[in-house]
Amino acid sequence: MEAKLWISGVGVGIPRTAFSANLASGAYLLIRPGPNLPATQCFGLVENFTLGSEGNTILYGHAETEWFPVVGDAAQKVLGHGAIKGGELEIKVSGTFIGKGQIDIKVLLIDDDGEAMSLLDKFNIPAVGGQISSTTIRGKVRKMPVPATEQKKAS
Repeated sequence: MEAKLWISGVGVGIPRTAFSANLASGAYLLIRPGPNLPATQCFGLVENFTLGSEGNTILYGHAETEWFPVVGDAAQKVLGHGAIKGGELEIKVSGTFIGKGQIDIKVLLIDDDGEAMSLLDKFNIPAVGGQISSTTIRGKVRKMPVPATEQKKAS
């Protein structure tokens, strides 16, 4: 199984502190069963105006990863069967880059009791876009239609 992440944020944050003013953040997590296959699932998150969160976007940050492997029984079970639909996710993308670079990705599934289960903890994932520090988004996940550009076979 493979995943691809798009995440964007608009706001101001002070790096290495817990203070930020986030106007809006959004993320898409796409899933496909294997290399060179079309995406079969798309999950979306949106977070509007928050203060004091850990999102350290400076003005505007955006990252789009390449497809990367998803390993581990828990991640494959949850992501592969769409069990995250309606749940709460926290996605954190760390790394400074402009144009092309590498980012670290952490995805947590948070249950109704506040317990978190790590779904993804990936490092040095190739990405395009630009970000100065990190972007964190937390919210209810929604199942979304797979974008037309990802319905075709891709490498």
